[in-house]
Amino acid sequence: MGIWEALKERTVGDEGLRVVTEKDQSWADFPASKESSASSFVKEIEILRGDMVDVIYERTKDNTEYIFGDQISALTDHGSHVTASFEHHADRDFDIVIAADGLYSHTRSLVFGKDSAHIRSLNQCVALMSIPWQKSDTTWSRWCNAPGGRCACTRPRAKQGLTGAYLALMTEESGKIGRLPIEEQKQ
Repeated sequence: MGIWEALKERTVGDEGLRVVTEKDQSWADFPASKESSASSFVKEIEILRGDMVDVIYERTKDNTEYIFGDQISALTDHGSHVTASFEHHADRDFDIVIAADGLYSHTRSLVFGKDSAHIRSLNQCVALMSIPWQKSDTTWSRWCNAPGGRCACTRPRAKQGLTGAYLALMTEESGKIGRLPIEEQKQ
């Protein structure tokens, strides 16, 4: 299927993680590891979820059934297969069901229950965005901790001309943000 080769082509391509001060001075460097058994922040295959999904979909769409534009209303595990009930389609049996629709999603609640007991909040909220990549971004990810449970991280994606920017806040209140409606989360 060529999935492994395609995944390697779409990796973020960063050379490692650099922990920096608020003035962007290097405090510690952790180079990327080419060995899967090595302990490192950055591995040989570091790929963004959207890129991974795109690769898998493109390589499997001709012999795998995907259902878009519907919602699963029930899942029944039979051991050897799963029956999925849908809002707009008839019930169907599948060997595997993959759902990637969020931590507090409807589909996740069908599998684990609505009480969210399977979720342990670390009281952290993270905002993710992409900004244009610049040469000064280099090919190293950078991580900076700040007082008050704050953190900023950039991850270069030079091949795509982008840099991922991540801003994190760790407070008791920030752990509740994920349960709010999307528009309230953005505020």
